[in-house]
Amino acid sequence: MQPIFINQKDNFTANFGDALRSSAIFYYRTGPGFRTTIAFMNYWKSKRNLEVAIVASLRTMAGKLVRRERLRFGDATVLNYSPSVDAATFEGSLEVESFCTENLVIPYSAIMAIYETTSGVTMVHSYARAYSRHEVEDGRCICVGEGSCWTLRDRPGVRSFGIFHNGPKQMPPQRIVLRVSGQSGRQQAELDLPALAPYQTVKVIPSEHLPHLASLLSGAPGQANLSFQLGEGFTRMLVGNEAVDGSDMQVTHSNFNYASHRTDVIEDPRACGYMYIPDAGISDKTVIIYPDTDSGRYEVTDGSTTTAFVTGEVVTLPCKGRCPALPANRRQAAEPHRDGDRGQRSGSCRAVRVLARGPHARSTPQAPLVGRVRRTTRPELDLDRARRPRDLRRHAGQRRDQGLAALLANDRRPRTGARCAGRRHAWRRHTVARAV
Repeated sequence: MQPIFINQKDNFTANFGDALRSSAIFYYRTGPGFRTTIAFMNYWKSKRNLEVAIVASLRTMAGKLVRRERLRFGDATVLNYSPSVDAATFEGSLEVESFCTENLVIPYSAIMAIYETTSGVTMVHSYARAYSRHEVEDGRCICVGEGSCWTLRDRPGVRSFGIFHNGPKQMPPQRIVLRVSGQSGRQQAELDLPALAPYQTVKVIPSEHLPHLASLLSGAPGQANLSFQLGEGFTRMLVGNEAVDGSDMQVTHSNFNYASHRTDVIEDPRACGYMYIPDAGISDKTVIIYPDTDSGRYEVTDGSTTTAFVTGEVVTLPCKGRCPALPANRRQAAEPHRDGDRGQRSGSCRAVRVLARGPHARSTPQAPLVGRVRRTTRPELDLDRARRPRDLRRHAGQRRDQGLAALLANDRRPRTGARCAGRRHAWRRHTVARAV
């Protein structure tokens, strides 16, 4: 497949054209011991005072429409949505679209999918979407899939999977390529994929195509990437691991394979990718730097030890307790604006979770940050803000000193807010004392 150029400058400056529609597509499943909830707040109103129309479309794995309904916030600020289905079990996709007569700026919605099993809870933010007609005509689509940052943990009782969703355009039959690397080497499988119907969902289980996958991994995490094409659909995948008996599942989203695709770079010698690792009450954590980086030589440090690596090499760094920002920089070359995600894992989970947090070149987090809290938990928010190098400011724009606004809302009562001040360029930790 022909590699494409991923323009991070457009992402940072929200250069998406006049976006009057946004879309988010999720894997949706329900049945005994499994529940999916789509949760989101009316941030359009809170952030920009926009009135939006929300439409939810439930489809089967084959892309057939099951139901479509209008969702309304009413007096609430949050919607927790689980469409009802007639069957005892259901597997397919759910698309949430928002429409507005004013520019939404971002054509993908800030929405969370929460998957609850008998053994745990896992969640993911918006990862896939169907492009709008003006994006297709303007050539703003990424439909050539080079999915990476996919951790495999296949072992007895646990299998890995990847899910992608086609857009509104039918696709002819194609041969997709699955590549896996593990402790014992690398393997590749070519899969003949039949024609994709509009909005069809495909679930790829690597162990079904690589029978000796568990032996290849030898009990250690492995990595996979997948090459495929979609019809007017964004190619980010839902990836994760699940218990074979269906009792547990942990998910995140994939990222681009920057060893195949290309992206812009930052011409600043100080630029580096970084990630802050909170304690999170987890004693056994490992940071994983995925092998599918923009071609080059890199080094990463935890403040005491520096590790050099090259594209194609997997780096795992043990992390105990709270770790400082882990800077990774490209040696003797410009730093890619975004590269392979790094993960954090917990030894206490049955099917271990990988966090999808990609390194940015000392970029401040983009707002708003949306998450879910419960009365039974004590939510904590850890933020890291770092100085922007000059070249990044040209990409993302300069920002003023500003405080941090914390907002708690639910689906039954109007919102309640609290504002806390903070110093720029400082580590800040704001603990919410109770859920509203």
